[in-house]
Amino acid sequence: MRKVNLAGGLTAALAALVVLAAGPAPARAQGVGSRSQAGPFASTWEVDGRLGLSFPFGGLGDLENPGLAANLGGAYWFRPRLAVRADWGLEAFSGNSIPSGPDFRNLDLWHYTVGLETSLASPVPGNVRLTVNGGLGATTLDFAGSGPTHTYFSLTGGGRIAVPIGRQVDAFGGLQLNLAFTSSNDLFERRQNLALEETLGTSSAWSLPIWGGLQVHFP
Repeated sequence: MRKVNLAGGLTAALAALVVLAAGPAPARAQGVGSRSQAGPFASTWEVDGRLGLSFPFGGLGDLENPGLAANLGGAYWFRPRLAVRADWGLEAFSGNSIPSGPDFRNLDLWHYTVGLETSLASPVPGNVRLTVNGGLGATTLDFAGSGPTHTYFSLTGGGRIAVPIGRQVDAFGGLQLNLAFTSSNDLFERRQNLALEETLGTSSAWSLPIWGGLQVHFP
Protein backbone atom coordinates (compact mmCIF):
# COMPACT_ATOMS: atom_id res chain seq x y z
CA MET A 1 0.00 0.00 0.00
CA ARG A 2 2.86 2.37 0.82
CA LYS A 3 4.44 1.78 -2.58
CA VAL A 4 1.12 2.52 -4.31
CA ASN A 5 0.72 5.72 -2.31
CA LEU A 6 4.25 6.87 -3.19
CA ALA A 7 3.76 6.14 -6.88
CA GLY A 8 0.41 7.90 -6.84
CA GLY A 9 1.92 10.88 -5.06
CA LEU A 10 4.66 11.23 -7.65
CA THR A 11 2.13 10.99 -10.48
CA ALA A 12 0.10 13.77 -8.88
CA ALA A 13 3.24 15.90 -8.44
CA LEU A 14 4.19 15.48 -12.10
CA ALA A 15 0.66 16.42 -13.14
CA ALA A 16 0.90 19.53 -10.99
CA LEU A 17 4.15 20.50 -12.73
CA VAL A 18 2.40 20.28 -16.08
CA VAL A 19 -0.54 22.40 -14.90
CA LEU A 20 1.73 25.07 -13.38
CA ALA A 21 4.29 25.26 -16.15
CA ALA A 22 2.38 24.54 -19.36
CA GLY A 23 0.20 27.63 -19.41
CA PRO A 24 0.27 30.20 -22.22
CA ALA A 25 3.84 30.64 -23.42
CA PRO A 26 5.15 34.13 -22.62
CA ALA A 27 7.76 35.82 -24.75
CA ARG A 28 11.21 34.49 -24.04
CA ALA A 29 14.53 36.19 -24.51
CA GLN A 30 15.98 33.99 -27.20
CA GLY A 31 17.90 34.67 -30.35
CA VAL A 32 19.78 32.75 -32.98
CA GLY A 33 23.21 31.94 -31.59
CA SER A 34 22.63 34.03 -28.47
CA ARG A 35 20.70 33.66 -25.21
CA SER A 36 20.65 37.41 -24.58
CA GLN A 37 18.62 38.70 -27.53
CA ALA A 38 14.87 39.29 -27.22
CA GLY A 39 12.49 37.14 -29.25
CA PRO A 40 9.65 34.61 -29.08
CA PHE A 41 10.06 31.31 -27.25
CA ALA A 42 11.84 28.53 -29.16
CA SER A 43 12.23 25.00 -27.86
CA THR A 44 15.76 24.02 -26.82
CA TRP A 45 17.79 20.97 -25.86
CA GLU A 46 20.32 20.70 -23.08
CA VAL A 47 22.75 18.00 -21.98
CA ASP A 48 24.60 17.79 -18.68
CA GLY A 49 27.19 15.83 -16.76
CA ARG A 50 27.64 15.79 -13.00
CA LEU A 51 29.80 14.29 -10.25
CA GLY A 52 29.37 14.19 -6.50
CA LEU A 53 28.91 12.15 -3.36
CA SER A 54 25.94 9.90 -2.61
CA PHE A 55 24.59 9.10 0.87
CA PRO A 56 22.61 5.88 1.47
CA PHE A 57 19.65 5.89 3.87
CA GLY A 58 17.37 3.40 5.62
CA GLY A 59 18.26 -0.24 5.22
CA LEU A 60 20.73 0.67 2.52
CA GLY A 61 22.47 3.08 4.89
CA ASP A 62 22.89 0.30 7.46
CA LEU A 63 24.79 -1.79 4.95
CA GLU A 64 26.72 0.61 2.74
CA ASN A 65 29.07 3.59 3.11
CA PRO A 66 28.68 6.85 1.14
CA GLY A 67 30.13 6.62 -2.34
CA LEU A 68 30.72 8.28 -5.69
CA ALA A 69 27.79 9.55 -7.77
CA ALA A 70 27.95 10.30 -11.50
CA ASN A 71 25.22 11.12 -14.01
CA LEU A 72 24.62 11.99 -17.66
CA GLY A 73 21.33 13.64 -18.56
CA GLY A 74 19.40 15.56 -21.12
CA ALA A 75 16.28 17.72 -21.26
CA TYR A 76 14.00 19.05 -23.98
CA TRP A 77 12.43 22.40 -23.05
CA PHE A 78 9.19 22.48 -25.02
CA ARG A 79 7.74 25.29 -22.90
CA PRO A 80 9.56 28.22 -21.27
CA ARG A 81 9.24 26.56 -17.86
CA LEU A 82 8.66 22.88 -18.65
CA ALA A 83 10.93 20.14 -20.02
CA VAL A 84 11.02 16.39 -20.48
CA ARG A 85 14.15 15.00 -18.79
CA ALA A 86 15.99 11.68 -19.12
CA ASP A 87 18.93 10.57 -16.95
CA TRP A 88 21.39 7.72 -16.66
CA GLY A 89 23.35 7.57 -13.42
CA LEU A 90 25.61 5.52 -11.18
CA GLU A 91 26.07 5.42 -7.42
CA ALA A 92 29.03 3.32 -6.27
CA PHE A 93 28.98 2.31 -2.59
CA SER A 94 31.49 0.38 -0.49
CA GLY A 95 30.19 -2.16 2.01
CA ASN A 96 30.32 -1.94 5.79
CA SER A 97 31.79 -4.74 7.87
CA ILE A 98 29.74 -6.55 10.53
CA PRO A 99 30.84 -8.44 13.68
CA SER A 100 31.94 -12.05 13.10
CA GLY A 101 31.18 -11.87 9.42
CA PRO A 102 32.71 -10.90 6.10
CA ASP A 103 32.44 -7.43 4.61
CA PHE A 104 29.31 -6.65 2.70
CA ARG A 105 30.04 -6.51 -0.96
CA ASN A 106 30.54 -3.27 -2.81
CA LEU A 107 27.29 -2.19 -4.44
CA ASP A 108 26.65 -0.19 -7.62
CA LEU A 109 23.24 1.35 -8.26
CA TRP A 110 22.50 2.06 -11.94
CA HIS A 111 19.58 4.45 -12.49
CA TYR A 112 17.55 4.92 -15.70
CA THR A 113 14.85 7.57 -15.33
CA VAL A 114 12.54 9.80 -17.33
CA GLY A 115 10.33 12.60 -16.03
CA LEU A 116 9.58 16.32 -16.02
CA GLU A 117 11.62 19.35 -15.02
CA THR A 118 10.27 22.84 -14.37
CA SER A 119 11.82 26.23 -13.75
CA LEU A 120 10.43 27.91 -10.64
CA ALA A 121 10.41 31.29 -12.40
CA SER A 122 10.21 32.44 -16.00
CA PRO A 123 13.72 32.13 -17.47
CA VAL A 124 15.67 35.34 -17.96
CA PRO A 125 18.91 35.11 -19.98
CA GLY A 126 21.98 35.64 -17.85
CA ASN A 127 20.14 35.07 -14.57
CA VAL A 128 20.52 32.28 -12.03
CA ARG A 129 17.88 29.59 -12.60
CA LEU A 130 16.30 27.27 -10.02
CA THR A 131 14.61 24.10 -11.30
CA VAL A 132 12.98 21.05 -9.75
CA ASN A 133 12.34 17.66 -11.32
CA GLY A 134 10.58 14.37 -10.72
CA GLY A 135 10.48 11.09 -12.57
CA LEU A 136 10.28 7.32 -12.56
CA GLY A 137 12.23 4.48 -14.07
CA ALA A 138 14.34 1.51 -13.02
CA THR A 139 17.34 0.87 -10.77
CA THR A 140 19.72 -2.05 -11.21
CA LEU A 141 21.62 -3.28 -8.15
CA ASP A 142 24.99 -4.71 -9.11
CA PHE A 143 27.19 -6.26 -6.43
CA ALA A 144 30.34 -5.33 -8.34
CA GLY A 145 30.81 -8.79 -9.81
CA SER A 146 30.42 -10.68 -6.52
CA GLY A 147 26.77 -11.63 -6.82
CA PRO A 148 23.60 -11.52 -8.92
CA THR A 149 22.11 -8.29 -10.24
CA HIS A 150 18.50 -7.22 -9.67
CA THR A 151 16.45 -4.47 -11.31
CA TYR A 152 13.58 -2.68 -9.55
CA PHE A 153 11.03 0.05 -10.20
CA SER A 154 12.26 3.38 -8.83
CA LEU A 155 11.23 7.01 -8.27
CA THR A 156 13.36 10.14 -8.19
CA GLY A 157 13.02 13.84 -7.40
CA GLY A 158 15.38 16.75 -6.86
CA GLY A 159 16.45 20.25 -7.74
CA ARG A 160 19.37 22.35 -8.93
CA ILE A 161 20.64 25.91 -9.07
CA ALA A 162 22.24 26.85 -12.41
CA VAL A 163 24.57 29.82 -12.91
CA PRO A 164 25.45 30.96 -16.47
CA ILE A 165 29.19 30.92 -17.16
CA GLY A 166 29.04 31.24 -20.94
CA ARG A 167 26.68 32.03 -23.78
CA GLN A 168 25.25 28.49 -23.78
CA VAL A 169 26.88 26.91 -20.73
CA ASP A 170 25.77 26.81 -17.07
CA ALA A 171 27.50 25.52 -13.95
CA PHE A 172 25.07 23.99 -11.47
CA GLY A 173 24.81 22.30 -8.10
CA GLY A 174 21.99 20.24 -6.68
CA LEU A 175 20.74 17.07 -5.09
CA GLN A 176 18.54 14.15 -6.12
CA LEU A 177 16.59 11.77 -3.88
CA ASN A 178 16.34 8.24 -5.30
CA LEU A 179 14.04 5.47 -4.10
CA ALA A 180 14.17 1.90 -5.42
CA PHE A 181 11.47 -0.59 -4.35
CA THR A 182 13.81 -3.45 -3.58
CA SER A 183 13.05 -6.94 -2.28
CA SER A 184 14.34 -8.11 1.10
CA ASN A 185 14.39 -11.66 -0.28
CA ASP A 186 17.21 -11.12 -2.75
CA LEU A 187 18.98 -7.93 -1.69
CA PHE A 188 22.35 -8.09 0.10
CA GLU A 189 22.67 -11.86 -0.02
CA ARG A 190 25.68 -13.02 2.03
CA ARG A 191 26.87 -16.60 1.58
CA GLN A 192 29.78 -17.89 3.63
CA ASN A 193 28.84 -21.47 2.87
CA LEU A 194 25.64 -23.45 2.42
CA ALA A 195 25.31 -24.09 6.16
CA LEU A 196 25.55 -20.39 7.02
CA GLU A 197 23.55 -18.95 4.14
CA GLU A 198 21.81 -15.78 5.25
CA THR A 199 19.78 -13.10 3.52
CA LEU A 200 19.82 -9.53 4.77
CA GLY A 201 17.86 -6.86 3.00
CA THR A 202 15.39 -4.01 2.88
CA SER A 203 12.16 -3.43 0.96
CA SER A 204 13.29 0.06 -0.09
CA ALA A 205 16.66 1.54 -0.98
CA TRP A 206 17.01 5.30 -0.44
CA SER A 207 19.98 7.37 -1.60
CA LEU A 208 20.77 11.07 -1.86
CA PRO A 209 23.45 12.21 -4.32
CA ILE A 210 24.75 15.76 -3.87
CA TRP A 211 26.67 16.97 -6.90
CA GLY A 212 27.82 19.67 -9.25
CA GLY A 213 28.28 19.80 -12.99
CA LEU A 214 27.94 21.59 -16.31
CA GLN A 215 25.01 21.84 -18.70
CA VAL A 216 25.11 22.94 -22.33
CA HIS A 217 22.14 24.39 -24.25
CA PHE A 218 21.33 23.85 -27.93
CA PRO A 219 20.83 26.05 -29.85
